[in-house]
Amino acid sequence: MAAPVYYIVALALALWKAGALTGEPFKVLDVDTGADTKIEGNRVELVQDARKWRSTYMEHMEISPFGPPPTYFEVPTVDFKKNVVLVVVLGVRAQTDGYQVAGFEEETDAVRLNLAPIAARGNTVNVASTPYAFFVLPRTAKKLEVQLQVGRGSEARLLPLGSFPATLKG
Repeated sequence: MAAPVYYIVALALALWKAGALTGEPFKVLDVDTGADTKIEGNRVELVQDARKWRSTYMEHMEISPFGPPPTYFEVPTVDFKKNVVLVVVLGVRAQTDGYQVAGFEEETDAVRLNLAPIAARGNTVNVASTPYAFFVLPRTAKKLEVQLQVGRGSEARLLPLGSFPATLKG
C-alpha cells in the first residue's frame, strides 16, 4: 500500500517541479534582439551553460578569446540553473531589425515558440543586415519547437527552425 502512495507523491513532485501543477504558462523572460551580430551563418541553438553563453556572446560582439581583452565587456547574466538562452541568427537578411515572439502554443509535451522578423524602419530598400535574437526562457520538462513566421496575411506560414529536448530533468 505504501509503494503506490510513494509513486503518486514522486509523480506529483516531478510535475510540480516541471511547472505542470503551478498553473504558470510558459513565457519568454527576456529578449535581446538587433540588426547586427558578428555571428556568421545560420544558428538556432539552445545554450544551457555559462561557458557556452560567454563564448556565444563573445562571438556575437566579435571579441576574440585570444586577443587583448576589450576595455569594457560584460556578458549578460543568466541563471542557468533555472533558464536557458535560445540563440537565433538566420544569416544576412534584407529589411530586418531582429526577431520577436509572434506567439506560442503550449501542449502537454511541447511548447511551440513562433517567431517573426522585426521589419526595419526608415529607408532600408537596399540595406542588408545580420539580425539576431537571444531569448531567455525558463527550463521546462517539455520539448521546445521553434518556428519562424514568413509572409503576411493569407500567405503567412511557419517554417521550422529547430526542436530541442526538455531542459528540466525530473
